[in-house]
Amino acid sequence: MPKFEEEKTKKKFEELREKEAEDLAKILAQKYGLPYLDLSRMTIDLDSLKIISEAEARDGQMAVFQSVGKKLQVAVKNPESPKTKGVLEELRQKRFEPELFLVSESSLEKAFSRYREVPAFVEVSSGIIDISPERLEGFPDPVRRAHVGCRRTSTHADTLHPMRSRRRTLKRR
Repeated sequence: MPKFEEEKTKKKFEELREKEAEDLAKILAQKYGLPYLDLSRMTIDLDSLKIISEAEARDGQMAVFQSVGKKLQVAVKNPESPKTKGVLEELRQKRFEPELFLVSESSLEKAFSRYREVPAFVEVSSGIIDISPERLEGFPDPVRRAHVGCRRTSTHADTLHPMRSRRRTLKRR
């Protein structure tokens, strides 16, 4: 029975610490003349979040949580921090218009935890497919011959779009 009470007490202390941190952020927001925000109650847009890399965001204790065009909503822990000012200046040089909101440490941690959900994108040139001969070796023979142009194989798309395969056939004649 005492273990249950101990867990309950720990949980209560944790809730009080979180509330105290949020209250402190509210007071600091008034001091700096910035609006206060609790990110635990907000949706964080992943496309906006990736405007600043996770390393820069953690270093500057800040995160972009919403954006529309070049207008950014940026959560900051300390707007007077030199690192925060540096990142904000870089954003302004890129023609972004950051709007600052003061947040607590736990709010920032919520934003930082969302970086795991940001997919890693690789820049792709549209319409260009480059297949090396080494990669082709792993495919069945008909696919390799189709690539070289020796023989065209029927695809599932041809059965769905008979005109498409007919056009291809007409072009080859």
